[in-house]
Amino acid sequence: MRVITTRYQDAVPFYIENGFAQAGVTAANSVVKAWTDKGGKVLVRSRPVPIKQFIVSTKLPAEEQQKIRDALLTLRDSKPGRDALETVGYRGFVAPNPEVEAATIAWLGL
Repeated sequence: MRVITTRYQDAVPFYIENGFAQAGVTAANSVVKAWTDKGGKVLVRSRPVPIKQFIVSTKLPAEEQQKIRDALLTLRDSKPGRDALETVGYRGFVAPNPEVEAATIAWLGL
């Protein structure tokens, strides 16, 4: 098997349609929907997992870290926050959950 990478997830269908690859992988639901809307097939779907993470320096005081976490977690609770999330294509953020992360890592076999 030869693995070919692309920088953009929306390029995956192009690679398949033009014979550069026989199969592709993407985490972008919009790419999958566009692919299946055109009659493309999906072999496997993984379970959903959070794909974007915010990290912060440990030099930032714990109180400031908590303020940032609270701001992100409550964005969807106000109209301006929902609008901001929609603009970037997000539904919202969830707090880290070590049990979910451990289960996902085990499921991935890492």
